[in-house]
Amino acid sequence: MNTRTTLILAILLAILGGAYYFTEVRGGKRDPDEAKRLFAAKPEDVEALEIRTAQETIRLQRQGDAWQMEEPIQAKGDRAAIAALAASLVGAKAERTLEGLPQHLADFGLDKPELVARFRGRGDSQWRGLEFGGKNPTGAWAYVRADEKPQVVLVSEGLRGALNKTALDLREKSLMAVDADQVTRLVVHRGPQALELQKGAEWEIVKPVKARADAWRVTELVRRVAEARAVRFSADPAVDLKPFGLDKPAVRLELWERDAASPQVLALAEAVGKPDILYARREGSMTVAAVDKALLTDVPKDAWEIRDKSFFHYANKDVKRVRLAWGDKAVAVERTGETAWKVVEPAAGAADEPRVTDLLFKLSGLRADGLAAEQPGRLERYGLDKPELTVTVTKADGREVGTLLVGKEDQDRRYVQMKGEAPVYTIPAVDLKDLPRAPDDFRGKKPGKKA
Repeated sequence: MNTRTTLILAILLAILGGAYYFTEVRGGKRDPDEAKRLFAAKPEDVEALEIRTAQETIRLQRQGDAWQMEEPIQAKGDRAAIAALAASLVGAKAERTLEGLPQHLADFGLDKPELVARFRGRGDSQWRGLEFGGKNPTGAWAYVRADEKPQVVLVSEGLRGALNKTALDLREKSLMAVDADQVTRLVVHRGPQALELQKGAEWEIVKPVKARADAWRVTELVRRVAEARAVRFSADPAVDLKPFGLDKPAVRLELWERDAASPQVLALAEAVGKPDILYARREGSMTVAAVDKALLTDVPKDAWEIRDKSFFHYANKDVKRVRLAWGDKAVAVERTGETAWKVVEPAAGAADEPRVTDLLFKLSGLRADGLAAEQPGRLERYGLDKPELTVTVTKADGREVGTLLVGKEDQDRRYVQMKGEAPVYTIPAVDLKDLPRAPDDFRGKKPGKKA
């Protein structure tokens, strides 16, 4: 290769490199489909949208960061759904433009468009959009006209599905305006009965009894009520609530946010002859919605249903000592390291860490299966005046997690009570079977000894 040829190739390479830099690097990588786009607009610039089908006309207007539905009904718009709609519309791409002008729009189903989707951008005085006709013979493409221009273009048939939305699709379906994380009080009304729960350090039942609540169950109920969504709207506005059973709802749920002067209330009534839905109404509104009936399964029928039925609350790593006293004989183990344990009562000795861990899991997993008495009288009736077993769990700082008192057995159930608390519960006797009674129960199997 001679010097002149080398020089020419170097110049060409520099030109190509410069072109790449300015088009791909400095100017940003270009969208290979940019030329196919039908509209030079951005979704965030869309101020108004309109969807027309044979069934309905939907008009939406942006209001700051929110959307308002103006037709077929005045309602808040679903921001996420409308944002997706706007992005699909302004991002529409023509896969092919048919040569020449159509002689008969009816040949493409465009004499009476099945769907019209239009938008108006910020500062625009004119609407822009698409008219959808039929499908091409393969069914993969749809015939459309853009901005009422005479040319017929082909777009992906999937675009029709992305734009062919109903008012329900685009309407805000949330019934409540509550932040579940800010709810500190929940009141469940079933007829004249009221169940009230409050959140301090943890959720607790305050009416009709005072007791620990199942924190996970309450949190999930609050979240589901706060996020309740309509699967459809049955009346908006409802002239009469009686046909929906909401004049005397089966359940009323009060959600009180922290420092709120009043609650938001969701009323529920079963839909007669419609087993999968409930009628729901946020009090203060006359909109009646249908919601998934599964919401009602989370609503407790009484205090017992949402009561905390466990006895010990701890993380295994926080436990320092466990003591089990069987009458006048006791056995206790104590943590000596991150995973190491030793027997400390009745005498010092070795302890097998897996056996201690099994015990900790068993104790934290104990659950009451019944309430024998909320305010018991004579404890000897339950064998709790002189418990057969006392189980005490202590943390590293010396504080007791709690002490479980185990009374007599009655029909495969044991009466139990937490020390310092009044209620007497029942627990399956089998759940307390095989608890350690002696130091040997904490020791591993000896080599060569059969299990």
